[in-house]
Formats: sequence, C-alpha cells, structure tokens
Amino acid sequence: MDRLCQPRTKQGKRYARFQPVAAEDCQLCAAALRGEPARNGFRNKDLQAQLSPTPARTPQEQRQRSARGSRLLAKLRGHGLLAKVKDQRLYRVTPRGQRLMAAALWCRNKEFPTAFFQIAAA
Repeated sequence: MDRLCQPRTKQGKRYARFQPVAAEDCQLCAAALRGEPARNGFRNKDLQAQLSPTPARTPQEQRQRSARGSRLLAKLRGHGLLAKVKDQRLYRVTPRGQRLMAAALWCRNKEFPTAFFQIAAA
C-alpha cells in the first residue's frame, strides 16, 4: 500500500499517486473490482458508466469523461493494478491489483469508520 501512495515513474512516464482512503480513489477501485467484467475485462466506457451514472449531456462532456477515463486507466496500469488484454480494448485487474484495491476498500469502509468513532468517543 505504501508504494501506491507514492508517484511512480515507469519507462520515463510519471503516474500520479493514489490516496487509498480518499473517496474518489475508492470509487475508482470499486468500479475496477466490479464482478461483471471480471471474466472478459472492461473498457473505458464501462469505467465511465460506473463513475458517472448519468449520461453526458453534451458531446464536449462526453469527450471530457472519456479523457478522464483514459487517464485513470493509465494510472491504474502504471501502478500495475490493471493489465491490458492483448489485441483488444479491454483491461483486467491483476492479482496484485485485486489485493491492493480490496485492501484500500476494506480500510476505507471498515477500519477507517471504526477508528474514527473510537477517537471521537475518547
């Protein structure tokens, strides 16, 4: 988990760090770990649908969402959490990605609230 919290440079390209307990990064992890695309993989469009459940109102908004999805996929791939399916526009979560993203979600949803309420009660 500590390595996810640091920016990473891979083949001269820099990838932003993750904040494992931040709501936005946990939402990204949950979208990537969804059960339906686990067998075949998922596309940028699938990721966009999970992160923004309402349809885009304008073509410009759709382009912005697509660009954001591409950046998020690159970030996940750069940290080794996703792998591209050969000769297709699909991505699969790596075993390392499953462990780390599940741990981040567990910390955010189980450990963080419990620890927060214990500190608040003291």
